[in-house]
Amino acid sequence: MAFTLAEVLITLGIIGVVAALTLPTLISNYKKQTYVTGLQKAYSVLNNMTKGGMARDGVTDFSETDLMKAWENAYQRNYGSAQYTDFANELKKYFLNAEILDMASPYNYLPLLYSKHEVGKIDSNYHLSKVGAGIFYMPILCLENQDSIMYCFSLHYNGPQSGYSDDFLTLVNGDQMQFDHVLVDVNGFKKPNQLGRDMFLFSIGYKSGRVVPAASKAINDAAVDKFCYSLSGSDLESCKKALDQKYEQATHKNNYCFNTEAQKKPEGVNLYCADKIIREGWKMNY
Repeated sequence: MAFTLAEVLITLGIIGVVAALTLPTLISNYKKQTYVTGLQKAYSVLNNMTKGGMARDGVTDFSETDLMKAWENAYQRNYGSAQYTDFANELKKYFLNAEILDMASPYNYLPLLYSKHEVGKIDSNYHLSKVGAGIFYMPILCLENQDSIMYCFSLHYNGPQSGYSDDFLTLVNGDQMQFDHVLVDVNGFKKPNQLGRDMFLFSIGYKSGRVVPAASKAINDAAVDKFCYSLSGSDLESCKKALDQKYEQATHKNNYCFNTEAQKKPEGVNLYCADKIIREGWKMNY
């Protein structure tokens, strides 16, 4: 049975409309899955790094590894310093064939690094400079793996301090739940360079070497061990409940992960989306 030209044109028109309606969603879902896959890979690489460090040095405390000692010694050091180089050399043991990125010396801050690689246009720079996480305002050491995933290590990590837990440095009485130790950009310098899309934050336990998404429940649990250990009975339960409530409150703050319309914009400060993605079964439901 033959079709008339009019029938063929109508059919093609319908197909075009359907494609126009569905393609953006398909592309968006594909991008989300790509970002999540990169996040999973980075999470595994960081865990292998800390476990490998303890195995290599024959210790069960991550703070006793050569890697963690070098990281501590690099505290607040800029590009080119001996301590910075020592830490870079330690990282190379776990990121084979990765490229240690030249920073915008002497100010090795994240917005300047992106600018140097010609992707820090006004949108990326504005977004990055607005972020309140300490990793962006302190010196950092970044490397790019062969799979184009970039890891940036904050050089503001020098072990437990007064008022913090022994492992994740949890500030239990303040607004920020912990320092953010590592930023991961799962597609390197490619856009969107947006927190919660292709950029994510992780924390690393100083003693345990455990890698967790920044602001995760695991960090609050570490605080429970630190600050509730001497309590018992109803006092212990009250202490745990208070810290659990703190975590739940944090997940509803604007900067947690796309909690408001404003956070959906490129300059939105969505610091803790890795936690949301992992809690929801490795899905980017936003």
